Amino acid sequence: MFRLLVACLGLALLVGCGGYEPPTGVIITGKLLQGGQPVSPPPKPASYEGPEVIFFSAVESTPLADTTVYPDAAGNFRVDYSGGGVPPGKYKVAVQVRNGDPESDTLQGKLSRQNTTIEFDIPQDKLGSTHDIGVIELSSHVK
Repeated sequence: MFRLLVACLGLALLVGCGGYEPPTGVIITGKLLQGGQPVSPPPKPASYEGPEVIFFSAVESTPLADTTVYPDAAGNFRVDYSGGGVPPGKYKVAVQVRNGDPESDTLQGKLSRQNTTIEFDIPQDKLGSTHDIGVIELSSHVK
């Protein structure tokens, strides 16, 4: 029984915890703007200032955890999902702009995970490379 337990634990460590861990995926790049300008200020470590861009699968069956990235001062961001990239498929993007408090959102939840209208596809032929989703202009999504 003990050997079976050890073998199962070893197999679980080898296989992983069921998350998406490909040898290659697709690295996503893009830019977040509001009124044609970068959303400022960019976040500082351990503070709640600036934009958070949250990527998640638009399809329940895709095993990918939510991934949060923080655009730089120019608005550029990169989603590499721990270096492996994300699987091709349909994704949604939620955006929150913090204003000093972890519960704050200057967008008032209009682009939260539940309310976002931002979606994009990552094509299969981009596997192993980078895919630029272009500019996400907040003013066209927040009314």
